[in-house]
Amino acid sequence: MSRLCDKYATVLTGPYRGSEAFWEVKRLIRQDVKRFDVMGEVEQSEVACIIADLLREQVITAEDLADFSDEVKETVNNLMRG
Repeated sequence: MSRLCDKYATVLTGPYRGSEAFWEVKRLIRQDVKRFDVMGEVEQSEVACIIADLLREQVITAEDLADFSDEVKETVNNLMRG
C-alpha cells in the first residue's frame, strides 16, 4: 500500500500542475482498483491468490507476510513458483 501512496505522491509533487495532478491520481487509483480487484469480502480460498498477485505487482513484499500462517505462506510460495 505504501508503494501506491508513494506513486500517487510522486504524481502530486511532479510535473502535473493544479487539477491535472488530481485527475491523474484519480485515473491511477481507478486503474489500481481494477488491477487488484479491490473487494469488500474475500473468500478464504482466494487469499493466497490475491497475496501472490500483490507480490507479483510489487505492492507488498515477502516481509509483509510475517503475520500470516505458515500454511498461507507456503501456499503463496507454491503459487509464486508457478
